[in-house]
Amino acid sequence: MIGRNIIPLLALSALQIADASTTYAALARGGAEVNPVAAVAFGFAGVLATAIVFKLALVLWATMLARFSRLARPVLVTAIGVYAIVVVNNLTAFTTLIDRGP
Repeated sequence: MIGRNIIPLLALSALQIADASTTYAALARGGAEVNPVAAVAFGFAGVLATAIVFKLALVLWATMLARFSRLARPVLVTAIGVYAIVVVNNLTAFTTLIDRGP
């Protein structure tokens, strides 16, 4: 079943990279993490290490879902929609922080 889900998997993977990148950029400009689980994890392992681990885990989970579940397509499409909103929010926060200046 992974064959028919390859495009959603690639889109979700790309969104994970975009989320990690935009989160890192916003935090570097003085932004704050609004996800309480991620905020605590960032305190223990650092932003970059935590982002890589969380993103890899999500993509591996999605790959397993795509391979073994009939519900993969709707779950992947929903996750794509959620992460698209997250990335837009991150970009909005980042541009707001840039507009404020150093």
